[in-house]
Amino acid sequence: MRFGGVFLNDCSVSGEDDTQQLEPIIGTAESRKFEPLATVAVVGLQLSAAIGVLVLGLVLSFMWPYNDVYKCDPYFIVMYVHATFWCLSLVVHHHVKKKHHLIRVSGYHKFYKKIYNLSVIPFYIVSLWNTALLVVDTLLQHVYSDYKQRCSSTNTLTPVNLLCVIIAVETSLLALFISLYILKVHRFNRKKPSPDVLRDEWISGLIQDSHGSGEIGYRERGSHMQDLLEKQADLISSLSEHNARLSHKIMLLSSQLSQEHLN
Repeated sequence: MRFGGVFLNDCSVSGEDDTQQLEPIIGTAESRKFEPLATVAVVGLQLSAAIGVLVLGLVLSFMWPYNDVYKCDPYFIVMYVHATFWCLSLVVHHHVKKKHHLIRVSGYHKFYKKIYNLSVIPFYIVSLWNTALLVVDTLLQHVYSDYKQRCSSTNTLTPVNLLCVIIAVETSLLALFISLYILKVHRFNRKKPSPDVLRDEWISGLIQDSHGSGEIGYRERGSHMQDLLEKQADLISSLSEHNARLSHKIMLLSSQLSQEHLN
């Protein structure tokens, strides 16, 4: 007795080997061209922008004249630029998310799971720091009655210097996680692995999980069942993508044959 779900095949009905049945459908490693994950450039741009925000804050902090009428302008400029940087990070986040979805439907489920946290952490960091800057701005204006006088203070902890310290911590974290992400993506693109659904060990594991180990009785839901369902979902997505490509090729071939008959 098996618990829940519809499985891919049933050895008790068919005497053929399940791996041999699946291979002609999903194709072979040679029949699919490897498409690298093209996200390194865009996340590198995000990291460069983060460093640029920090450099801008430091330059304004040290170069802006303290006796200027607009002595608080460096503080506001950094706040506006960081808000713009958050918008850029949002665009990068959605772009990377879209690319990762394509990787997943192409059959790279293990790599998708391994890289997922590293891909979303940078945007979470920027969002958290953007909120922190808003809180700091509110506290500064609430605590100090003469806010502009604080901007021109000779004290080292002026509002713009405080922003630079906060943004420096943010940039350090972004550099760490984005560098790890770029390293993993670079290794993935260099190895050019076959999709998980084309690997013999993956198919064998899926078949074994589907048929079970011959146990009798009730089997509780758990990580094992969840992993099996994820594998089946990934295989279905990969087969759907492969079917769409085959349908497109068939349409092109039919169109060519029709033109040849007309000629």
